[in-house]
Amino acid sequence: MQESWPFWWWSAPLALLVLGVLGFLLRRGRAQPDAQEWEEPEQVAPSPVAIAPSPAPAPEIAAAPAKTAPQPAFAPPPLAPAGEPAGIEVAFEPVSLRLSLVYATLHYRIEIAAAIDLPAGQLLGDMIGAHGSMSPEEQLAPPVEVLTALKSVPRIAAGESVTLTGEVQLPLNAIRPLQQAAASFFIPLVRLSIVNDAIALRRVYTVGIEGGGAGLSPLRLDTGPREHRELAAREVEAARPYPLQRSDQHQAAG
Repeated sequence: MQESWPFWWWSAPLALLVLGVLGFLLRRGRAQPDAQEWEEPEQVAPSPVAIAPSPAPAPEIAAAPAKTAPQPAFAPPPLAPAGEPAGIEVAFEPVSLRLSLVYATLHYRIEIAAAIDLPAGQLLGDMIGAHGSMSPEEQLAPPVEVLTALKSVPRIAAGESVTLTGEVQLPLNAIRPLQQAAASFFIPLVRLSIVNDAIALRRVYTVGIEGGGAGLSPLRLDTGPREHRELAAREVEAARPYPLQRSDQHQAAG
């Protein structure tokens, strides 16, 4: 007699299948939230175009060199303005002017009065012939280094003055004469600078023969050697504002 299988035996595979299906569904249910959580950042993440940095605007200084001329490797130091304090008076007097075959020699007297204490310094100067072919700067503001050291200026106490005498020379062949008909004339232009540790001032004077008017008469060059003693001087005040360069003043004074 054949034995029959227990009832639970054939139902075991069915139970395993049901359990497997349930397990699959459970795993899928758990996986679905995980997939959503993973895909969430992909949906909100900005596109590569959005996050790509935009080109930075060119800085303003980048265009500056193109607008300006190239700078030299070495820039000379700026000019120092003439340091002329108030309370200084300069009186210039032409004593005589002698015309020889070679030179024009001017003898002068200069008085420097000061209302303040002035340290010792130097009187620099020269003489040229005034001429319309030269610019005002050429005639009234010569570089200090071309001037001659004429005299040492002693210390001047406040309220006192000092008087100096000397001469300046100019070769006749360096004069640009003024022509009037057949005559040649010469207008002496005396250019002076007084420099020390406190001041740097400039004075320019025309020299000529006193006439009836406000002006001066020029000197004749074509009458041979002679000496003029009846002379006068007029200051050219337009020369005062021109600056002096202190680095050159000391070289000229030395």
